[in-house]
Amino acid sequence: MIFNDGMERKVRKLLDHTQLTDSEIAEAMGVHRQDVERFKRRRNEPTSLSDEELACTQPTDGFLYYLRGGNDGI
Repeated sequence: MIFNDGMERKVRKLLDHTQLTDSEIAEAMGVHRQDVERFKRRRNEPTSLSDEELACTQPTDGFLYYLRGGNDGI
C-alpha cells in the first residue's frame, strides 16, 4: 500500500515521536504491519538526488561569485 501525504505524515510522526511498535502503528492507522515495515525500509534507503537537488549542492565558482556580490567590471 502506498500512503497518501496525510497518512505518510502521521506514520512518520508515530515512528519518530513514540515508542510504538510497527504492529501498534499499523493498528492505529488501520493498515497492515507489512505496510508500515515497507514504509520504514523505503524511508531509510539512500536515494539519489534529482538534477535540481544536485545543482543546489554543487554551485559553480561563477554562481558563488555572483552571490557574494562580485562585479565583473561592467
